[in-house]
Amino acid sequence: LFTLADEQQRRQFDRLLATALKDPDCPLFVISTVRSDFLDRFSYLPELLSIYNSLKSDYLLPTISESGLRELITYPARLAGLHVDKALVEAIVRDARGEPGALPLVESALTELWNDAQTRGSQTLSKAYYEKHNGVAGMLAKQADALIASLGERGRKQALNLLLALTRINEGGRHTRRRILRDDAIHEAGGGKQGEKIVRLLAGERQRQIGEQQAGPLRLIVTQKDTVELVHEMLVRASDRMDESGQATGYWPSLFNYIYEHRDRDVQRQQLQVDAQRWQARKNIGRWFGLASWRDLRVFKHLRPRAKSDSGRYLQRSRRMAWFRALLLAGFIGVFVESAWWANDKNLPVSYALIKPLWAIGLYSPLPEMVNIPAGEFTMGCVDARDTVEGACDYDEKPAHKVTIAYDFQLAKTETTFIQYDYFVWDQQRKGKAVVFPTDLGWGRANRPVINVSWDDAVAYAQWLKEKTGKAYRLPTEAEWEYAARAGKESAFSWGNELGKAKANCNDNYCQDKYDVTAPVASFSESPFGLFDMHGNVQEWVQDKYASYDNAPTDGSANQSADSSERVLRGGSWLFNGGNVRSARRGADRPAFRLSSTGFRLSGQSSGSLLKQESKKKSK
Repeated sequence: LFTLADEQQRRQFDRLLATALKDPDCPLFVISTVRSDFLDRFSYLPELLSIYNSLKSDYLLPTISESGLRELITYPARLAGLHVDKALVEAIVRDARGEPGALPLVESALTELWNDAQTRGSQTLSKAYYEKHNGVAGMLAKQADALIASLGERGRKQALNLLLALTRINEGGRHTRRRILRDDAIHEAGGGKQGEKIVRLLAGERQRQIGEQQAGPLRLIVTQKDTVELVHEMLVRASDRMDESGQATGYWPSLFNYIYEHRDRDVQRQQLQVDAQRWQARKNIGRWFGLASWRDLRVFKHLRPRAKSDSGRYLQRSRRMAWFRALLLAGFIGVFVESAWWANDKNLPVSYALIKPLWAIGLYSPLPEMVNIPAGEFTMGCVDARDTVEGACDYDEKPAHKVTIAYDFQLAKTETTFIQYDYFVWDQQRKGKAVVFPTDLGWGRANRPVINVSWDDAVAYAQWLKEKTGKAYRLPTEAEWEYAARAGKESAFSWGNELGKAKANCNDNYCQDKYDVTAPVASFSESPFGLFDMHGNVQEWVQDKYASYDNAPTDGSANQSADSSERVLRGGSWLFNGGNVRSARRGADRPAFRLSSTGFRLSGQSSGSLLKQESKKKSK
């Protein structure tokens, strides 16, 4: 009715029988016997189900007793004219004692004994055959092998996977039953119609056709409501027999060996359930960090939990995250390899292979740190006694003249570093512009002052930075530079008139510093204005054309009217003596020249200055 009948036939039977039973004048009574795990199938019979609780009475049969088992064995045999030895009866009863699945166990054993008697042409059930085939469990194993073999190789493996999932694995072969949900059992058996077919077959449900054999009544699993478990633990237990190598053999060798080959599966399944429960307990973003790693996924790779189960969702999310991490890692490695090749091609340090990707995604933009310089006035140029260190004033440092800077402005805290300038070059190159990385001569890059850059290079950098940030970056005027270098002091250096020891980076005979070439910026003490390396390290380009001070501007602006092609350099360098790193010292070079002692720092308008200009524009 539940497994073989066509749906149309079942519906017609359901309607006719329900109509008859509901008729009070009908003398019909129905007595049915239904396996407990088939009670839920009344949902297939909607008409009978509607009167199920009002017109019926239930009589639950207890587990068959030992005397009942003896009758089950002997009475049908007697009716068929068979002889069953009493010792055989007791052996069968002993083997099936206390088992919920005693009936199917005994049934399978008697079927096998009957087939043996038929083969021998005998009317006696053989106790020797029973013992040879390991009793009740052995008889069941023989039929079970035939049953799962009828499914084909793929179906056989799916059936074994289901039986493995129903086994709690223990050391020494003392395996026990494990109950799982029917949906999980179907999934373990291959899922879909195939999984349903295997579950029904192993549960002893009659099928129209299994392969080329008619399905028998063999029952390996028990289905109860929504759960499934093994019919008998002897299916998965070790017997007293040993094989040729001295290893224990199972009552059902096929399943026992399969369990042994996959003995770690149960531990993995339990661990997966624990991990899934812990993951479920996490909240919000915590779930992103409680997923399985690639190592865990390799451990769980043979497990196939149902997709909608907690374990299934945990594994599915873990695999997605693992692939995301793998793709992210692959992308990172790819980017790093490309960046490493790029750094090598440009003769840049290998550290740039890590820095370039950060530039590309905008996580690292090395820009100059600016310091606010207040408005003020000072005497520009060389003043005797104030600025004469190790000799008299140079001819181009006079006449000294008063300069009033009526506005505050900004000046970079340090000289422009290689990393800052290299960022500019990288950005220009990726836009197809012909800008090259300046050589560092092997002295190092990163936070060392950029060298081998021309005045034109410095102006291009300032213009690029202005466009990139929207701020008024430029080269400082010569007056601004000297005003900032003096930092309000009436002395040759921002710290006084004595060169001192290790206060600046210049020729070691004079400065006594530890650097033979350029020093990392900010290696020496800062000035009262908060600036570093205004004296020594590298010469710094400024805006002005090189000319005498005879007609120099007095308002802090740049001298652009001079008939000169050279641009002014200020501050001296690592290569110069102490007298040539004074605040008043001037130098010059052609704007296209690049030297190992030449760099630059940027200037800009402060926010206060900009506000004042905006106010003046509005008032006008």
